[in-house]
Amino acid sequence: MIAIQMSEGDHLARRAWRLLAPYHALIYFASEAHQSYAEIGLKGFWRGYFASRNAALGTASSSVVAATFFNFHPQRVAHTRPDAWRFASPVSVLEACYQSADTAFR
Repeated sequence: MIAIQMSEGDHLARRAWRLLAPYHALIYFASEAHQSYAEIGLKGFWRGYFASRNAALGTASSSVVAATFFNFHPQRVAHTRPDAWRFASPVSVLEACYQSADTAFR
């Protein structure tokens, strides 16, 4: 077995991740978010999920989004992501995301 030494910074980063990850994940899985995305025309989980994750990038290409969120198969991104912008703009997705996060956290 190989022992890996973690620096103090590594420990702090891990603690911050454990503390903040549930808040980050909430917006992707909260029913409030799914409802908000559906109301602006983003039907289905994946369309809202990818649109909300990359709305801050604007209408970046699917290859940019797939590279940014590298843990998803590029074909899933290519199938879902460009289609989202036919129904809602990146600005409206961000507004829906912020509003649903506010509602979900209350």
